[in-house]
Amino acid sequence: MRRALALALFVPAMTAMATASVALAQSPSDVRLMSVGNELYATGQYDEATNYYDQLIRQGAHSGPLYYNLGNAHYNQGEMGRAILNYLRAQRIMPRDNDLQSNLALARSLTRDSGASGGETPLAIWNDITERRLTLDELALVTLAFWFAFAMALVVVVMMTRRGVKRAAKIVAILIAVPMVAAFFALGSRLYADALNPDVVVVAEEAEVTTGPSPQYALQLTLLGGAEARLLDARGSWSKVSVRGGEVEGWVRSSSIELVRAGGNTVLPSPWLSLSP
Repeated sequence: MRRALALALFVPAMTAMATASVALAQSPSDVRLMSVGNELYATGQYDEATNYYDQLIRQGAHSGPLYYNLGNAHYNQGEMGRAILNYLRAQRIMPRDNDLQSNLALARSLTRDSGASGGETPLAIWNDITERRLTLDELALVTLAFWFAFAMALVVVVMMTRRGVKRAAKIVAILIAVPMVAAFFALGSRLYADALNPDVVVVAEEAEVTTGPSPQYALQLTLLGGAEARLLDARGSWSKVSVRGGEVEGWVRSSSIELVRAGGNTVLPSPWLSLSP
């Protein structure tokens, strides 16, 4: 009984802890590139600033302020697709940043494609809610905390002989179980969606959605730059996407979209301030 309980409690813990990421120290060249990029941005040289930010990302840099500033640079050049793409990347690192959420909402309002919006599934809505409040690592830690508290309550139920204590521990375990299950569900759904059907953004001015991987197939709709979708499949130079919460599935040229998922092995120092458009 106790061995089975220990095994049942150990496996979920390892699952949650496996999502933790390891950050490596930044190099002097990263600091220099970011500083130059910020100076260029501050003087209105957005195209040049974009080049420096992109170089940082190619070198493996991974920072909320970096993606946010890059999104702002694209925003100021009227490139809403890449602005939204980088705002979404920044949101995965600093989801509770008010400036970021305001700029993302503004960019979306300027590019909202009625043909690609609406019809979101409950799972997609739940993922969106958690993504705007917790990073994946934070969600894993919250899940682990709930699991640990639940495990302690179960240990008390199994080990203690006093009826009053066992009854109280059972009540605590039941109260903890509800948010613990919700946290596990949120963590699992985000990991599942990111692995199998990752988010993509249209970075071209527009992308034609056809019924097959060729321009010879029938046109279903046209997505404007900044439209958000999910990647379902890829075949050659074409990618199958899902829009309108799965109501429409079709093929677009792979060069017209880009994955939101991005990462690197460098975390840039947090004291750098984000620049508003």
